[in-house]
Amino acid sequence: MSQEPKLRDWDSAEARGTRFPLSERACPECGEMMREDNWPPNYGGSSSGGGFWEESGSIKYVCISCRMTYRISYQRRGHYPPPQPLVIVDEEKEVVSEGVPLVEHDGHLLTPHDVWREEYRTEHGEYPPEVYA
Repeated sequence: MSQEPKLRDWDSAEARGTRFPLSERACPECGEMMREDNWPPNYGGSSSGGGFWEESGSIKYVCISCRMTYRISYQRRGHYPPPQPLVIVDEEKEVVSEGVPLVEHDGHLLTPHDVWREEYRTEHGEYPPEVYA
């Protein structure tokens, strides 16, 4: 009896927590709740001044039901009129990338980043060094 492939998680996932926590985002294809992919790290940034604020970033998601990955980029702008901390969102935009299939390899479902790491290992005999700050 074969076992269903799983996402490749941290070796220390039980102690440190999973690389793929459940999210509150539904899959654009099937509607199932997706998991957030936290490696390499998702990014975002914000700035504010003069009564205005802006934030933007990108988050990677995985739908296990569809075996697809998605990147959702977001941008929000707004203002905070006196008295603070009331925050008003004036503009909000999200872009969902075209889905990229997960790849099954050695009993795991690999994300595009995992596939790149495996290709690097095949070519160089070791995994690539990765440092993100």
